[in-house]
Amino acid sequence: MKPMPTTYLFTQAFCAAGMILEKDGRILIIKEYRPGLPDHGKWNFPGGFLDLGEDPSETVVRETREEGGYDSKAEAILGIYSMARNDLIDGSAMPHRIGIYYIGTLVSDV
Repeated sequence: MKPMPTTYLFTQAFCAAGMILEKDGRILIIKEYRPGLPDHGKWNFPGGFLDLGEDPSETVVRETREEGGYDSKAEAILGIYSMARNDLIDGSAMPHRIGIYYIGTLVSDV
């Protein structure tokens, strides 16, 4: 796993993908571990930044494996959202993420 940078400089919108996974009435969520960053300790669906050349459906499968340890399959796009983080404006740039969220299934046993 690549180390997380402690700061980012955003000059354009970027793309991330996440996935909602449910099994037997339980939803998989991940606790963010990013010391020093604003979202450290918050709960989220598995997901992350797209690697260059990566399809978003591959991103969510990779991130679910990296963050949760589970194999999964992206089934359908739930929605595409524009999320500008007005709470993180530092005078130079505002993080603006285009998020693609999927509904998925767990392939490995939970």
